[in-house]
Amino acid sequence: MSTTLKVLSAKKVIASHQITQGEMLVIEARDKSNYQLIDNQTGLGPQNIIAKREGKDLKLFLEDGDMSADVVIKGYYGDENSEEVSNLIVGQHENGGIYAYVPESGLKSDAVSMLAEEVAAPQALGGEDLASAFWAFNPWWLLALVPLAAGIAIAASNGGSSGGGNENTDNTADKPTLDAKTDGSVTVKPGADNTKVVVKYTDENGNEKTATLTKDANGNWTSDNPDVAPKGDGSFTIPADKVKDGSKVTAIGTDDKGNAADADATTAGNNPDTTADKPTLTPETDGSVSVKPGEDNTKVVVKYTDEDGTEKTATLTKDADGNWTSDNPDVTPKNDGTFTIPADKVKDGSEVTAIGTDDKGNAADADATTAGNNPDTTADKPTLTPETDGSVSVKPGEDNTKVVVKYTDEDGTEKTATLTKDADGNWTSDNPDVMPKNDGTFTIPENKVKDGSEVTAIGTDDKGNAADADATAGNNPDTTADKPTLTPETDGSVSVKPGEDNTKVVVKYTDEDGAEKTATLTKGADGNWTSDNPDVTPKNDGTFTIPENKVKDGSEVTAIGTDDKGNAADADAATAGNNPNTTADKPVITAENDGSVTVKAGDDNVIMGVKFKDENDKDQTVAIKKENGEWILFFDSGDNNVTVDKDSGIVKIPADKLKDGGEVNALGRDNLDNRADADPVNAGSDPKNAKPITEDKDGDGTPDGIVSSPAAIDETGNNNKVTTTIKLDNNNGVDNLPITIVGTGGKPVSAEDFEAPVVKYTDPTDNTKSLSPKCRRYL
Repeated sequence: MSTTLKVLSAKKVIASHQITQGEMLVIEARDKSNYQLIDNQTGLGPQNIIAKREGKDLKLFLEDGDMSADVVIKGYYGDENSEEVSNLIVGQHENGGIYAYVPESGLKSDAVSMLAEEVAAPQALGGEDLASAFWAFNPWWLLALVPLAAGIAIAASNGGSSGGGNENTDNTADKPTLDAKTDGSVTVKPGADNTKVVVKYTDENGNEKTATLTKDANGNWTSDNPDVAPKGDGSFTIPADKVKDGSKVTAIGTDDKGNAADADATTAGNNPDTTADKPTLTPETDGSVSVKPGEDNTKVVVKYTDEDGTEKTATLTKDADGNWTSDNPDVTPKNDGTFTIPADKVKDGSEVTAIGTDDKGNAADADATTAGNNPDTTADKPTLTPETDGSVSVKPGEDNTKVVVKYTDEDGTEKTATLTKDADGNWTSDNPDVMPKNDGTFTIPENKVKDGSEVTAIGTDDKGNAADADATAGNNPDTTADKPTLTPETDGSVSVKPGEDNTKVVVKYTDEDGAEKTATLTKGADGNWTSDNPDVTPKNDGTFTIPENKVKDGSEVTAIGTDDKGNAADADAATAGNNPNTTADKPVITAENDGSVTVKAGDDNVIMGVKFKDENDKDQTVAIKKENGEWILFFDSGDNNVTVDKDSGIVKIPADKLKDGGEVNALGRDNLDNRADADPVNAGSDPKNAKPITEDKDGDGTPDGIVSSPAAIDETGNNNKVTTTIKLDNNNGVDNLPITIVGTGGKPVSAEDFEAPVVKYTDPTDNTKSLSPKCRRYL
């Protein structure tokens, strides 16, 4: 036994000593201190000790089989009156209270502080609850020297002895409560001051489990074990199907001071009985059928067909004394508690059924059986049944006492299992892979027998007759389809990959308009896949794609794959991504008032091309691109004198390079090669602000833009006309071109310069003027 001795003042633990069996612990006595003994295994005080006085020293003997003193407290007995000594030897009782060790005799003279020289006396926990192990002045403890084990009623704890004024702190926690319910569950209720409870239990599979229940600052409880969840009333439940029937459940509650308390351990109950035991129907070799009620049955209803083909019923009833009766005189009880339908009362080969009911109303069907035929003198052959899960069931013949089964394992090795029936009717197997079931049959598991291999069995009865059975092991069943795979692509589309064994996949998704869509993908006999939805088409790699512009961004896409056996599997649902940036920002074209056109590249453009018609109605193209953050002109199909703003990417086409009213187009391209056409714009008309060319490049003293021919005329013959050609400084023309005609002597022309008839012309500046005919010679 491992024990701890704590020395406690009124406020704190002064010292803590480990007591080692076979070694004496010697300490000095301390005034105004208690000495607490703690069994390290239980956390409680030892049940019994022996105290002995030697001089002024107190010796304590523990019940550890050692006759030497375990603890010596030197100077424990001072010079003061022993009745006033309140330095107590204390311990914690299993009821959670702290008590002094008092003499088992109940005699005051046997009390620890009252022992005479060389006197020893057995001590046990008793007296009044001290409320705390910490020291407090308590001269009245000698008034209640009754051990707890004596059965004397202990006064309820009311904060300590009548000494009063005890400000000792609480060093015990309230213990949790464990309540095993009749339904097999266990309720855990934390102690009133608990802030944490650690619950330990065993699950249905025999695994040790732990649930830590924690109380937060708001007083709400949580559990780190999803099987042990809180109820609304502050308690927790371990469900019946999560705790092993009859297993031990423990709990330790801890308060906010770190004090711990064990709950009274409990044992989980049994899960409630919700099923009845099924009756057993046995076709006997003599053609009769035996009916054995289930173990808990109180009523069995048997249905069979008599020799005339009439449906018959026998109701078997168990009375309060445990005796069975039948309401059908043809089906009577035997001494062993079974019933028999005689061979001449049941039609050979007909089906016999039975339903057993227990006292709770639960019902269970017997395995239906077929009445046998006339008695057979040969051994009954075993039955081998290839199950749908790939296993093989072996049922010994009714009279068999031994069955030898041969089969091939998954590795191709020949195996043998010898099944033997003992004198008590119990079957055993010498092959651990072929074990008996409760219904008297054996199973070769699906993973222990090779698919499609032959299984044979020979049954032998107690007379040595043998009968062969044979069967072929089935294949492990395919009960699941491979699930399709849905992959949201980065471009916003969703890829659909059928499962490996799928022959059909039904895909559901939401289109861009929010409409629910379905695509049924079908695999043909040639292995090629088709889709009934033109938007979801197959690719060469055997997958399908829902294009990004056909599926709503962020919407759920589901798929169910089905194999050729009708098994279905859901794909992991996917969420369609967002469509990527698939368009560039379009350029902006502006027709200016002066007849020019400006074209601004789109915000994300890195290249822009501009097309237009020149004054001669010919197609022209210019292109700009962005390099190192600046726009440059890198193509011009003609001498178009366009300008490019390096920062804004604005291209300006002069008015005289554009056909009036001609269409201007532009195409912008971003760095992902997405393209966008600008909205086309028609160029405006050039303003009519032309002027005659005033340069004199030929040096003849006359502006090159004004040429008169001939230079001089007379008034006879054909030499009486002058043609003046005026060349303008642009192609815009002019709405009001001013003309000034100089008269005689360089003076402005007047009526005196003309002869009749009068000549009129319009001067844009001075409006209409009339000239006399005599001036015509100067024109």
